[in-house]
Amino acid sequence: MEERRKKVIEEAKGDESLMVDPPELKRYEAWLMARQKPSGNFTSEATNLVASKIGELVEKNTQGTIVFEGRDDILTVALGINEHPGRIRTAPRGVGFKKFYGKSSRSTLGGVSQDDLLAHLQALEQKMNIDFQHKLQKHLQQQRTELQQQMQKEMQEERAQIQQGMKLLQQMQLELRSERPKEMFIKEHVESVGTSTNGSCSKVMTTEDLTKKMDASEDYLKKINNLKENSFSLDLDHETSELSVFIDRVDLNELTSGIKWLSTSILSLWCTYLHRMCISKNFNKLFGFLDPNRILVHTKPAEVIQTYIQNKLDGEPKKCYLGPLLNSNHWQLFVICPEDNIIFWFCSLNRSPKKNIKVILEGALEGYHLLRGIKKKKPNWKNIMGHQQDNGWACGYYVMKNMFDIIDACIVERFNEIFTDTTSYEKESIDHIRQLWAQFFLQKVEEQENQEKKDLMTKQKRLKKTYI
Repeated sequence: MEERRKKVIEEAKGDESLMVDPPELKRYEAWLMARQKPSGNFTSEATNLVASKIGELVEKNTQGTIVFEGRDDILTVALGINEHPGRIRTAPRGVGFKKFYGKSSRSTLGGVSQDDLLAHLQALEQKMNIDFQHKLQKHLQQQRTELQQQMQKEMQEERAQIQQGMKLLQQMQLELRSERPKEMFIKEHVESVGTSTNGSCSKVMTTEDLTKKMDASEDYLKKINNLKENSFSLDLDHETSELSVFIDRVDLNELTSGIKWLSTSILSLWCTYLHRMCISKNFNKLFGFLDPNRILVHTKPAEVIQTYIQNKLDGEPKKCYLGPLLNSNHWQLFVICPEDNIIFWFCSLNRSPKKNIKVILEGALEGYHLLRGIKKKKPNWKNIMGHQQDNGWACGYYVMKNMFDIIDACIVERFNEIFTDTTSYEKESIDHIRQLWAQFFLQKVEEQENQEKKDLMTKQKRLKKTYI
């Protein structure tokens, strides 16, 4: 190649117009000329392939689609082989990498410009971000689905437990219902109303009595009638242990009608109402309440009732304990004053306590005193006449009214000197008790619903933290 250069120079000496330095050959041109025959053909098929590759690269470089710089020039890319250290094709002897190419440049890689490389990296980053977002959304959706399935499963389990509990409560209510006064039958053509006898708390009522309408002011009773639910399980505050009462539509209808006997469930919730009343009046250290469902003398063994009362007296020391008692289809009330060793007995039919009841209450008081290391005589019984009912269904309301008056006036002694009026309660007095019970019942239902919603939200938050 050097000989050809010299020959060109010699030929040009005779012509001054040709006495110029020939253009410097590029590496790929020098490489091609060195492998080209006088006929113009290349020395081998492999050289033909490289020449074709060089031609394509030159065309792209001319168009500006590819830029070649430094060591990654057209010849190197076409050959696909980097130069060996210390030797460069087509370069004179002694010319090294730095002298021929200059300092190493990192602006290109494999013939790719810096801008193209940056654009490629940005596109790759964008694609990775899209893939990551897609995978993240898919993962979150899967977690959300699992969370919803877990919550639904737990809610179904809770619902099943509640339904099972409701069934048990219904069964207990049916057993208790056998203790409530039997329903009266109606004679549509009865002209006169019979009177109560000493042996029975019953009376034949006319259709007119049973169908009389409530006053417009009885809003709480109307709200109860408008409730969609047919059964309720409510916690009882007057019991230290977790105790609930089951109230169904039959119980509610008895109260809203105002002319039917009351179930033990109604009186149980009334005890909780009076318990809260004591707290609001700061009387809670004076009065305690014995749940009517725990002292049913015809369904529970005497020793069980006695133990319950004894534990109540010993575990919750109070001045007086009020016990609404359903006995032989008739509601009665007893008030135990342990420190005074007195039992006050209220009966709206002026009946004396039966022997089995006296045995239970006296045994409970005796056990209470023995636990305190005190030996006392049998308690002193005092029968209270009080208001006497003039019909066969109001005994439950008379017990509720007596209990309310005792708490409201904070009566803890001399009951026989205070309850001396033997007349019947006016309808307004009974209706007032019904309104108070209905108002408290609606309040209790709302409280429990709000608490259940709060518990559910707490559980949902806990599950959400668990799965996310």
